[in-house]
Amino acid sequence: MLRRLLFVLTTFSFFTGQAMASGLDLSLSNDSVQVRLSSLAGNPTGMGNSEVDLGLLYTSGRGSAKDSLLGMLGVMVVGNAGTGAPELDVGVGVKLFAATIDNDNLAALAVGGRLRFHPKALNRLSFAAEAHYAPDIVTFVDAKRFLYATVRVEYEVLPQALAYIGYRNVWADLSNGPNVDLDNGAHIGLQLIY
Repeated sequence: MLRRLLFVLTTFSFFTGQAMASGLDLSLSNDSVQVRLSSLAGNPTGMGNSEVDLGLLYTSGRGSAKDSLLGMLGVMVVGNAGTGAPELDVGVGVKLFAATIDNDNLAALAVGGRLRFHPKALNRLSFAAEAHYAPDIVTFVDAKRFLYATVRVEYEVLPQALAYIGYRNVWADLSNGPNVDLDNGAHIGLQLIY
């Protein structure tokens, strides 16, 4: 299964890199690794850009879930918040999540959004937050609800490279048990834009 997901990630990266701005985001903690590929289509200075995001999160020995593998595929409309807030970028969209958590599985169709604030006074520093939530009606298999949320502080090392420190909380409400944390803690990361 891991081999198939890596193949999908590699294929996605190749095809999206041909005609659109693309990015690779890698974040690590003691217990987790997340890889996300994204591709932005459209004019990067205006509203109405679309972003396709494909990712994989693996956690080991974290809290109530001993091992978990989470795949994600999403589409988001992103852009500048407008003339009143030129330093604020926003995004809204949907994301499909599928996970294996110990002996349980889940699938969820989540709605969510993203904010990124990059004040000119702080030069290369920016702040970002993202959250996706799926209630019972769109959470399937062995789960009833699902949440993926993250916040981070970013530093622009180069125009095409961001280093960051973040906090991620990913949990599911299982049908046959209590809530389980797939990931809940701090991480460091690097985002490359190519």
